[in-house]
Amino acid sequence: MLVIEVRLSCCCLFGQEIDESRPTSPLTIEQTGRDAQLLISVLRGIHPGYMRYRTAADVTAAEQAFLAAATDARNTGEMYLTVSKFLAAIRCEHTEAELPPQMLEWRNKHASMLPVAFAWIGGKAIVTGVAPEVTGILAGDELIEVDGRPMQDLYEATIPYISVDGFTDYTKASIFSGSDDIGLTTFDVFYPLMHGFSSSFGLSVRGTDGHLRQTRVSAVGTEVSNAVRGIGRAQSNFSDKAAVSWSRVGNTAVLNINTFVNYRTPIDPESVFGPVFREIGDSGVDRLVLDFRSVGGGSDDVMNSLLRHLIDKPITVGGPSRVKTYQFDAFRRYLSTWDANVFNMPASLFVEDDTGMYTVSPEVTGGTRQVEPAPDAWKGSLTVLIGPNNESGATVLLAELRDERTATLVGESTGGSAEGPTGGVIAFLSLPESTIRVRVPLLWTTTSYKAFTPGKGIEPDIVVEKTIEDIRTGRDRVLEVATKRE
Repeated sequence: MLVIEVRLSCCCLFGQEIDESRPTSPLTIEQTGRDAQLLISVLRGIHPGYMRYRTAADVTAAEQAFLAAATDARNTGEMYLTVSKFLAAIRCEHTEAELPPQMLEWRNKHASMLPVAFAWIGGKAIVTGVAPEVTGILAGDELIEVDGRPMQDLYEATIPYISVDGFTDYTKASIFSGSDDIGLTTFDVFYPLMHGFSSSFGLSVRGTDGHLRQTRVSAVGTEVSNAVRGIGRAQSNFSDKAAVSWSRVGNTAVLNINTFVNYRTPIDPESVFGPVFREIGDSGVDRLVLDFRSVGGGSDDVMNSLLRHLIDKPITVGGPSRVKTYQFDAFRRYLSTWDANVFNMPASLFVEDDTGMYTVSPEVTGGTRQVEPAPDAWKGSLTVLIGPNNESGATVLLAELRDERTATLVGESTGGSAEGPTGGVIAFLSLPESTIRVRVPLLWTTTSYKAFTPGKGIEPDIVVEKTIEDIRTGRDRVLEVATKRE
């Protein structure tokens, strides 16, 4: 039930009257059916990984279930859930739905988010941050229920909507309590769509003393929600101050890298890594610990620059890249991307193989290539801290690094695809009736990594799993093990 009261106004979108006072808009069976059919046609036509992890029978069954579910969706919120669940079955973390623009705008204007941040660990939601006006909840408490719904039930209800690469379902725990690409937490995206929008939440928490407490808290808006989660303090662009930093612990240099994202405010990665690695080299340390746990995907130029500073000899990286098609005329009016030239590339750059896909010319992707060490590359002992937040480009770098250099990986299994993800170039499919925008990768890239497990990321050499006590005390045992302090 919508509890927040706002003024009623209407606008017209695709010929449909939209009530701007509500986050969702009504849809007919005909409208959801058209969007569902279009989505299936586009995915079959252009997604290179649509059948990567599934049989033809699996795909057909998923499509039929999706078409049936779409007929039951009566508004944009229900359709978003239906689309998200269908996309998650593809097992590609780059294939996901964005909230309809009207819904996202509504959410940015109205308080509808949980005023509490939490980490999902060991089947429990441990509070890590609380909005300033909230009383009765402390960091370290365990969040037991939201509006009478057990957190374990909410987790199990949400994970079918979360997209991950291959068979890295273990990463869904960190995604459930983490942030969505559109700026909301995963919990804040799905909870109100499944259980209704409200201006407040009834919470049950258990303190560290074991006592249960009940409290009702007001929902918060985007700005407060971001503050609770530390967004604004953390570095989200490679150009941000301290996105790359290092400190000395005895004879060990600890290098922190927080992001590979270099496309919003791009800078030359060499201008960052060069001075940092020269400082580390001149400091006299004999070990380097690279804290890589915050890095997911991002920009190839950052990945390649970092790799140059971690190798001690020329190495060969990468492999063939493939696409499902290079012809988009049938769907072009529904598609957009960062560079429209992607939709108009000459046939001479693509060679069809016996699977019906096309290998892309190295002229476009770079293909297999040799990478030379940077003049100031680190040649000493190397330890890398890894975890479930690593995916996409981060996992590709780890795969190339593990194959070519002696390095000890410490932490937890990563997400992503060690043999190469479907990603790189992303097309945005706009479903005209629901206005949901779907991200569809166009490129299947491969690595030179020889020892990968299909559908998995990278495994650590030394497993160190975060515990509830670590969350409550702020202890970083992964770093302690890596720096020999445990």
